[in-house]
Formats: sequence, structure tokens, C-alpha cells
Amino acid sequence: MNEFDDRVDEVAASEQLLATTLGGWRGLIESAAPTLVFVLIFTFGGKNLQPALVSAVAVGLVLTLARLIRRQTLQQVLSGLFGLVIAAWFSSRTGKAEDFFLPGIITNVAYAAAFLVSILFRFPLVGFIVGGLQGDLFGWRNNPAKLKLFRMLTWWWVGSYLFRVVVQYPLYLAKQVEILGTIKIVMGWPLYIAVTYATFRAVMNFEASRRN
Repeated sequence: MNEFDDRVDEVAASEQLLATTLGGWRGLIESAAPTLVFVLIFTFGGKNLQPALVSAVAVGLVLTLARLIRRQTLQQVLSGLFGLVIAAWFSSRTGKAEDFFLPGIITNVAYAAAFLVSILFRFPLVGFIVGGLQGDLFGWRNNPAKLKLFRMLTWWWVGSYLFRVVVQYPLYLAKQVEILGTIKIVMGWPLYIAVTYATFRAVMNFEASRRN
């Protein structure tokens, strides 16, 4: 296989990865739309919280309904809708716009803790995820090189979750709703894709080096 074929395979694999993890480019847009609508309605609607919350949830419901009508997968959009409803409910209860983003910050803390604990107990979560995709859920633990690789990659994920918290939490405390919303979108799926792709490439490079 020549270099061009390798590149074609890499692009195809990357597109498949995107489609699997986030539902493709449509999934990326859908994940950002409710937050974008919330920020826009809140900013240009006189800082009125309830219309912004209602509009964000309405967008999420419309996106879900559109997928349902087209009989497309609902996995990503339903998980996003669930988080959206929780965020809207929490913000509505407290009456604070910045609390729309607090459940997401807490979720990132929880993910970081889970990935960190898995490293400490020598069961790095990335290993189980990759192992499951490769049909070898536990076998990698008997391979010191793979265990070291997956431990390092799991640290990458811990860092990505903590990075979001470190950036977003001060904005939350400062009640910078507009900036926080923008940062949430920028640090949402783009960061997720970047870390997912870096993980994907690291595993591919490791497998290639073992074959050579």
C-alpha cells in the first residue's frame, strides 16, 4: 500500500470516527445549537432568562423530532437533550443564567475524576474503550506496552476535562454568561474531536509500530 492509499484510509477512518462518536458534522451542529440559541436570546433579549431557556429547549426538541421523522440515530441528540433539560431546569430553579452552564462543569469534574481513578487503579478507561472497539476488552492489560500507552492516553482525557473546568469555572463565578456560552461551544465538540483524534492516531501509530 502506497502513501496515497494510506492517506485515503486515514481520512476514511477519521470520518468514520467522527460519525461514530458525534453523529457526523450534523451532530456537531446539533450539539452546539441549543447553547448558541440560549446565549443569543439571553444577550439580545434584555437578559431575560426564561425566553432563553425555553428557546434552547425548543431547539433541542425540534432537532430530536427532525431525527425521529427521518428515522436517524437518536443516541447523540437524546443524550444532549437530556443534559440540556437538566441545565435549563437547574437554571430556572435558581433564576441565574450562569447556572445553565453549571451542570456541564460538574459533569466535566466527574469525568475527570472517573478517568483519574481508573489510572490510579491501573485500569485506564481508554484501554477499555479501545479494547472494546477491537474486540479485546481485557487482553491489553497483559501487554505492558499497551498498558503504558492507554495510561498516557487516559491522562490526556483527564487533562481535557480539567482544562474545561479551569477555564469555565472562573467565568461562571464572574457571571460572564455570554463569554461562558461562547467558550462552552468552542471547548465542547472541537476539543472533544481533537482529543479523540489524537487518541485515535496514537493507537494507530502504536499498532503500526508493532507490525513493523
